[in-house]
Formats: sequence, C-alpha cells, structure tokens
Amino acid sequence: MNRSQRSMFPFRQVLNLLADLKDEYSLTLLFISHDLKVVNHFCDRLLVMYLGYVVESSRCDDLYTEAVHPYTKALLERTLFPTQRLGRS
Repeated sequence: MNRSQRSMFPFRQVLNLLADLKDEYSLTLLFISHDLKVVNHFCDRLLVMYLGYVVESSRCDDLYTEAVHPYTKALLERTLFPTQRLGRS
C-alpha cells in the first residue's frame, strides 16, 4: 500500500461508517464536498452551490445526464474519465 492509499484509508472508513449509520438509523446527513464521485456514492440528492447560491438541485443519479449550470458541468468534467466526458462518446 503506497502513501496515497494509506492516507485515503481512514477517509474511506469514515465514509463507510457514515453510510452504515445513515442506513441503519434512517438518518439525513448534510455532506459538503467538491468530490462528486463521493457525493454520488454517498448521497441520494444533491445541491450544487456557486458563489453562495444554489444553481442545481437533483437526484445524484440524474445529475450526470441533466446538468444545466456551467459550474456543475465543470465539476462533472473534473470527476469523469476522459472517455466519459459530457457530450462525448
């Protein structure tokens, strides 16, 4: 396990713990992140904020196909692999 993998291990443990608690106790959590891969894995719905304003509200599963705001699209572009870029096949 390299240094980068070791530093991510506690982060993943915390996310898994939060996900388990959320499911077990039917909790609602406010989770703030720029990492849309984590948000998509962890959350059912999301709000995208830009300059202090909500610019998108969506189910996580729908965001990849229905993003409208340029900031949301920029966040998505940073999280997708080159072959998955928006508007490309």
